[in-house]
Amino acid sequence: MPIKPLTSVAFIGAIFMNGCAVMPAQSLPSFVTSNSATPQSVVSSTPEVNKVRHTLAAKAELKAAPKVDNDPRPYDQSRNANADVDATLSTARKQGKNAMVVMGANWCHDSRALAADFQTQRFQTLISTEYELVYVDVGQKDRNIDIANRLGLDTVEGTPTVFIIAPDGGVLNLDTAPTWRHAASMESDDIYRYFKDFAKAARDAK
Repeated sequence: MPIKPLTSVAFIGAIFMNGCAVMPAQSLPSFVTSNSATPQSVVSSTPEVNKVRHTLAAKAELKAAPKVDNDPRPYDQSRNANADVDATLSTARKQGKNAMVVMGANWCHDSRALAADFQTQRFQTLISTEYELVYVDVGQKDRNIDIANRLGLDTVEGTPTVFIIAPDGGVLNLDTAPTWRHAASMESDDIYRYFKDFAKAARDAK
């Protein structure tokens, strides 16, 4: 029995059933690519084929469009990070607050995402009331590593790494400090609860 060629509608269905979002123009059959005045040009102008053309064009345009990224970039490699951390710890000690040292980098979307959370109103209120915050740039995880060392970690395995330090200088979250490398995927409520709980523990310890 001869094999019946695919019609335009059947071919379009086959593309999407097989998950082929975009195909090279040279691999498309002529009824999709042809603009010539041939019998196939009648097929190429059908609503079904025009729809797949527009869909593929839209996908290609979306893929090429630059991603809008308004997340903050607070990690400044020009800063004297040790001096900043010392000043933050000193202020926290005088005010009886926890200090928060966020070690990250502007190239890291998780580092920027956490900083974006910190800029929302509820985090601003929590941090200004309960914490002294400082951002430390780690470059490609090869800058200011001595700060991580002095706070109890041999290295910065992921970015951001977040230390919470009590007024007496003890690191309160050493076991979870390196776990923020997936901050961009975490629920904002969970992040808020984490820092709120450490703030409560500090108040209860007074």
